[in-house]
Amino acid sequence: MSGSQRYDRVSRIFHWLTVPLVLTLLVIGWLMVDMPLGLKRFDTVNLHKSLGVLLLLLTLMRLLHHWVIRPAAQMPANAAARMAHRLLYLCLLGLPLSGWLMSNAAGFSVTVYGTATLPVLLAENPFLRDVFTAVHEWLGWGLCALLVGHIGAVIWHRCWLKDDVWQRMRPYD
Repeated sequence: MSGSQRYDRVSRIFHWLTVPLVLTLLVIGWLMVDMPLGLKRFDTVNLHKSLGVLLLLLTLMRLLHHWVIRPAAQMPANAAARMAHRLLYLCLLGLPLSGWLMSNAAGFSVTVYGTATLPVLLAENPFLRDVFTAVHEWLGWGLCALLVGHIGAVIWHRCWLKDDVWQRMRPYD
């Protein structure tokens, strides 16, 4: 495979750092909503928020790298794949932002690992809390659907089309 077809190392590192982070956030998010109120739920929610901030920062770095450094030729040629990538980025940005706004509207700040507190963007507002809760949940389900499609597309390309899509983003050289 020619080097120009392969995603650059930084893009691959960003991608493969995002994978476990997103999966962890989805699992924690799914589990914490059914936890009883108490210290364990409080700690779990705070972990979820901290990881969400990391996801937001990582996604912003990915986008900066994509727009400034990475060649446009590395973007998928297929229109459906480009749209799927745009929707993935929408979820990767929208989930942490909606979570941050949801927390603020519920009267809570967002603290990263108990050390740094993000600015409060909204005053407490029960209506907006409900709006951002719904947005956060819908984006979460949307991300799950996009991930299934993304993984399915990789399998389709690898097993049936037998093209180089997997080789372009595989984590190893």
